[in-house]
Amino acid sequence: MAINQRHASLSIAGAHAVRTEHWRAIGVALLLSSCGGSNDAAGNFTIGGTVSGLTTSGLVLANGSQTVVVSPGGASFKFPEKLADGETYAVVIQVQPTERDQTCTASGGRGTVASADVSTVSVSCHATKWVVSTVAGSGTPGASDGAGTAASFNSPWGVAVDSNDNILVADRGNNKIRKVTSAGVTTTLAGSGAAAYSEGPGISASFNVPQGVAVDASGTVYVADSTNCTIRTVSQSGVVGSVAGSPSTCGRIGSIDGTGPSASFNNPTALAVAPDGSVFVADTYNRVVRQVTSAGVVTSLLGTAAVSPQIYGIAADSSGNLYFPDSNAQKIYKVAANGTVTLLAGSGAIGTDDGPSASASFTASYGIAVDGSGNVYVGDSGRIIRKISPTGRVSTIAGSPYVAGAVDGIGSAAAFELPTGLAVDRVGNIYVADNLNNNIRKIEAR
Repeated sequence: MAINQRHASLSIAGAHAVRTEHWRAIGVALLLSSCGGSNDAAGNFTIGGTVSGLTTSGLVLANGSQTVVVSPGGASFKFPEKLADGETYAVVIQVQPTERDQTCTASGGRGTVASADVSTVSVSCHATKWVVSTVAGSGTPGASDGAGTAASFNSPWGVAVDSNDNILVADRGNNKIRKVTSAGVTTTLAGSGAAAYSEGPGISASFNVPQGVAVDASGTVYVADSTNCTIRTVSQSGVVGSVAGSPSTCGRIGSIDGTGPSASFNNPTALAVAPDGSVFVADTYNRVVRQVTSAGVVTSLLGTAAVSPQIYGIAADSSGNLYFPDSNAQKIYKVAANGTVTLLAGSGAIGTDDGPSASASFTASYGIAVDGSGNVYVGDSGRIIRKISPTGRVSTIAGSPYVAGAVDGIGSAAAFELPTGLAVDRVGNIYVADNLNNNIRKIEAR
């Protein structure tokens, strides 16, 4: 009997100990929960926060390699993968809303995980302000190198942006190719200044009214040397060569396909480099779009009964689609990678009306560029910069219709003289060759 009583006492004591440990564990869990807690048993935590003011689609947030897409009207977000205690996070806006009518900013997006889920990142979205500034050029015709407005240009026509955010400029009136760094410093990449045709390094080479410029992934610059009727190349070290066309055939009506100098052009004025490295040429006086391979083989892509355009600008997107304005028809066209031509925007009337693509009007548009979200930007000679959204809405983002000037400012408060070449950099900044103002402008979404 004494033995059984002893066993019973031990059992009761053991059960009490188990219950004590059980409630102690619950107490620890509750304490952790009250301090922020862990989202799983391994001690990993989520990163997220709030979103305000978002009314359009396409916003993408990133934290390292993680991304999350935020839908219109969304009030919060959370990244799917968790971080361990002590890991750092840096939430940034990877892609702005697709339509670009809104711009979003993130605050509180950097820190270190401290034993709790992070929910303090704040993303705020507002109507986009398109801020226009002058990157380079004094406004007075000249050929001076220098920083900012200490440099001078003479009727710049085409612009392109390379992978290092350098701006390449076809300085038409100076017969030179200029380079403007991201810091705004202008130098002469190639061209003697003489209206002639010669190859060679840097300023020993010559152009004759270069108008179009484009750059490929390796940094090779292509030039539409208009009055020489050739497509030229400028290497990264500044050596000038030729890939197709010949001055000997210049001025002849007709577009002869062929390889290298056996092909002919008639006043080519704009270029675009496709993802596969092909160069597309606006062969302006021949009213055709030409394709030039890396081997210099030239073929005619467009200029049939479908459309016979007057083209002074051309752009290519990451899928190989082409875009160009027909300055005579007051319309903007898209050419799919399979060659299908569609009308992107424009009623055909001369004007500056915004609105749905079919009813919007343009005035002799020249430059054109496309960003990574499919927004198309057009340099309208009505002295404005237009945007065609992926859904087909046309809007004016900078300048006031038919108001001339060289004024920096926000939206319609800015003024241009003749916006010709356009280019978009990796983060969506738009660069404009303001031809008659003899300078290079920048339009930044804020």
